[in-house]
Amino acid sequence: MFDAVQERVRTNRRTGEIPEPHDDVASDSAPEVVGPVTGTDPMTLGPASDADVERERVQGVAPLTEEDLFILRSPVSNVLKGRFQAEYLEDWRRAGATDMLFRQAGAFKLDDEIPPDVGIGYNALVPKGPFVEGSNWLEMPTWELAVGIEQRLALAFEAHLREATADRLGETVAVDASAIVNAATSMADDLRGTGYHPSAIVIAGRPSTDIAVAVADLITPDWMLDGILSTTFHVLGMHQNLPVFEMDHPGPPALYVVDLARFGTLHRYGEQPEFALDQIDEETATAWLQREPSIVPDVPAKPEFEHERIQQLMLRAHLQLYERYELRIKDPRAAVCRPLAGL
Repeated sequence: MFDAVQERVRTNRRTGEIPEPHDDVASDSAPEVVGPVTGTDPMTLGPASDADVERERVQGVAPLTEEDLFILRSPVSNVLKGRFQAEYLEDWRRAGATDMLFRQAGAFKLDDEIPPDVGIGYNALVPKGPFVEGSNWLEMPTWELAVGIEQRLALAFEAHLREATADRLGETVAVDASAIVNAATSMADDLRGTGYHPSAIVIAGRPSTDIAVAVADLITPDWMLDGILSTTFHVLGMHQNLPVFEMDHPGPPALYVVDLARFGTLHRYGEQPEFALDQIDEETATAWLQREPSIVPDVPAKPEFEHERIQQLMLRAHLQLYERYELRIKDPRAAVCRPLAGL
């Protein structure tokens, strides 16, 4: 079973920074806030005065800009929020290779009842500006969010493959495109010889672009495929009617061939992801700061800076985005593995 995961992603659209999501957030924790810290007395809500500028110089707290004031006063736009959600859904359709592989193999099940401890996603404070009509912020990107969730899902899938094959590894395969393709052919034949029906080839590791391109040259490349396989992230192509999935994996590199229908069933809970994007009022910001003072790391947690810290949170929106999946293993011997040397 996939571990319950709530991940935070830090997004500052002005700099374009979207670091890797991480999964060390407790389910009841306050979300994380990041980005440049600005602030002046929120009760005045006026342009920075000379005193504000001097305070910034002495104490390191920047005054609000006119743009900040506009964002503070403005509501989150339902139109922009809906556009963001729609763009994420389209990006998830293209990024969700693990979901696609199990669907294509008939090893997927959609369930309506959502268990509370199964989920991969984001609990984050993101800039409010991209969701305010008339602000100067660019749209918040969704591709990186979809890819982050797919990578977590793929890593959990690989962990099950590794556990299932740990006591029966085949010979090590050299990092060479021809060797990889030939090994996959032999592994598929061996799997068929034991009564299974291979449905996917998985290259787990971090192959160079040259290796990936060379492998694609020896199989039917993605751009020659029809339907969803031609546009799905990390699908290199097809080999002997088996999709070849290149999985970005930081652990020991490996080559797998698997009969997905016999190996396990990927359960998705709910047809749509759980999605909420809410603006933050003063009461909510105050409660979060009392509960987790470090949520605004760049402004000192001192009484004289309480207004600035509240304001910093009110310049953010609370994003909650969860995909609910669970992989239930049925037959571990439906997968075979050979280590890859030096990938």
